[in-house]
Amino acid sequence: MKNILFVASEGVPFIKTGGLADVVGSLPRDIDHRYFDVRIVMPKYACMAKEMADKLEYVTNFYMDFHWKREYVGIFKAEVNGIIYYFIDNEYYSILISFTVMTGRQALFLYILKNVFRPMNSIAV
Repeated sequence: MKNILFVASEGVPFIKTGGLADVVGSLPRDIDHRYFDVRIVMPKYACMAKEMADKLEYVTNFYMDFHWKREYVGIFKAEVNGIIYYFIDNEYYSILISFTVMTGRQALFLYILKNVFRPMNSIAV
């Protein structure tokens, strides 16, 4: 079985502002799961609807160097429609930066990209 990991800024049903969320929410479901294990990684936004946030379960956490300080990195996951979603959490980025506000999002996505592969050993099945 081959593995596919989507790394995205948004995805239905968890967070949506535009068409990318629709693609991230639908494309993984249409990939043949007999041959591919498909998972999605995205930021854990504080503005996520409570109904969806309640589906998240804690996986692990660690600290990493980012810019000039040590930053907390939390990993959460949820399974929806047979697809496993992972969420990278950091209070500074998830609370202070609303998904619809562009200011500061560049730092958020640098943070996400720096962390996206590090936790895979911790959460690999």
